[in-house]
Amino acid sequence: LGQASDPAAEIETYDALIARYGDSDALPLQELVAWAMLSKGARLGQASDPAAALVTYDALIARYGDSDALPLQELVARAML
Repeated sequence: LGQASDPAAEIETYDALIARYGDSDALPLQELVAWAMLSKGARLGQASDPAAALVTYDALIARYGDSDALPLQELVARAML
């Protein structure tokens, strides 16, 4: 969707993934949720909505910032950048 120049649909898809799997305890799904949050933040930043991008990055950091799982720590660090 992002490559098809449909940022609104791209963000809706990220939101759907986050809503569907956001409460999962399975690390592979948590990692996908974190990637979706990171990608959503990036897309919002590209769409000239830096405030919404920061809210999204902050939500990722709040959700996974205390995780001991290396894949999640990496995504938290990317959000912090």
